[in-house]
Amino acid sequence: MKKVVIFIPSIQHGGVQRSLLEALHVVDTTKYDITVYSYGHYNPLAEALPEDVTVIIDTDKSHYLRKPASIFLHIALMFSKICRSKKNIEKFSKKIKDFVHKEKAKYPAKKYFSQGVDIAISYSMGLCTQMAISLKAEKHYVFFHSSDPNFHRDLSDTYFKDFDNIIAVGENVQQMLKANFPQEKEKIGLLKNYIDPDNIKNLAEEYTVDSVADDKKIKITSVIRVDKEKGADLVVSAAAKLKKCGVPFKWYVVGDGAQRNEIESEIQKYNLTENIIITGYKENPYPYIKACDIFVHPTYEESFGLAILEALIFEKIIVSTETMGSKEVLNNGALGVLVPINPDAIADAVMKIADDLKSERPIQQKYKNNNEHHKITYKQKWETILEGGILS
Repeated sequence: MKKVVIFIPSIQHGGVQRSLLEALHVVDTTKYDITVYSYGHYNPLAEALPEDVTVIIDTDKSHYLRKPASIFLHIALMFSKICRSKKNIEKFSKKIKDFVHKEKAKYPAKKYFSQGVDIAISYSMGLCTQMAISLKAEKHYVFFHSSDPNFHRDLSDTYFKDFDNIIAVGENVQQMLKANFPQEKEKIGLLKNYIDPDNIKNLAEEYTVDSVADDKKIKITSVIRVDKEKGADLVVSAAAKLKKCGVPFKWYVVGDGAQRNEIESEIQKYNLTENIIITGYKENPYPYIKACDIFVHPTYEESFGLAILEALIFEKIIVSTETMGSKEVLNNGALGVLVPINPDAIADAVMKIADDLKSERPIQQKYKNNNEHHKITYKQKWETILEGGILS
């Protein structure tokens, strides 16, 4: 039985985490000894992993805080603050950060996997990448979930050469990686994200969104992390234009994030509290997708667009900013409306769709999902990885 460890920053309701959760429910996990290792403090979906998958949530700090080097650096930082030396504060803050990162990266190999493993997988770029490559393993894999070739570029330049397979989650991402890392071209493989439509349709029946019942208003849903990278600011500006133009609407932003307070202040500033509802984190967001008239995906950057794929499964009308991932999932606009990354374009598309809805004109080609074919292919590719094979 192959011993596999998968490193991920946290096990929560993000696109990266949901795709891993889906993968582990598709493959036959009883055939492998799989451990998912998270170093994040927030892991609400850990219990949703298959029962035979081992979960390690390690937030221990003692292994590096008590080291002499750490104590010295913290004392030096304290004196720098007392002396108000901006140069030394920056210097020792960076040294502490680098020290902690280095110690965390090699800790799993020391404490949990000292005998090594068969397969080490970095499912997210960042600290996971260093953790995976620090392990003695028969094969090392790294997944790339960004459309930006410079995302953790320092780690890519340093460690890509040490991985046996670099896995892109979309065709466009794969081409981008090959163009930017030609020296690793032969080992850049493809494994598109997958969602089981039957499962999410069942989840959509778990509860009813009573507040969406007003048929007189256009119902919009976005499932995003509430920060500017994922376009929460675009939602506010687009909504302000819709209100100014007299469009009756309610916009449900399903998610949470570090900039929620800032975004909510903007909502109040533009008097949009009756129009934009931030629901907070929802382990099951699918009733909101099912209930909407229009699904808007307003991100600045997207490698694949798992939320878009979910909305397609519900046959929703989709407006998305034009990103690498959205173009691939929406078949370059055949399955939804692609717009430039600005709030006016989003608002104009929503207003056009609202007019079409009133006149009952057909809007969008229905999504054709060959679920069984996709599921079998996805399962086969994942099992290739778990057996130590190479994807192309």
